[in-house]
Amino acid sequence: MYVVEGLARRDRVPEELFGRHVMYVDAEMSCIMYQDFYDRGGELWKNYISWMAYRDRAVPGARVAIYPFKRVFQAGASIDDLTGGFATMCYLPGQDTAEREAWYINMGAVDKDFFTVEALTEAGR
Repeated sequence: MYVVEGLARRDRVPEELFGRHVMYVDAEMSCIMYQDFYDRGGELWKNYISWMAYRDRAVPGARVAIYPFKRVFQAGASIDDLTGGFATMCYLPGQDTAEREAWYINMGAVDKDFFTVEALTEAGR
């Protein structure tokens, strides 16, 4: 685990909300697993957690996107506001999403034509 600290540069970004940002990076996955955000007064304000799963499919019931090896999938993310006293959780895929498998990484599901401006615009409609 690497611990990386960032300090606000008020000379460059005076409107920065956070005075300090500490990231905990998994050394094997090069992924930020956990983050602490401090307010301008130095108090812990928010905390972010990446909820990860290590398996051969994004969701246990997957029937299409099944990989021949285990890999990391982000199953969710949460952020806690320690001064406001509330938390937000985001599930990936969303709990009400009809498409349950959600992650098609290196599956050949799309080709380079999918990434044209026109195709992406059409997919977003």
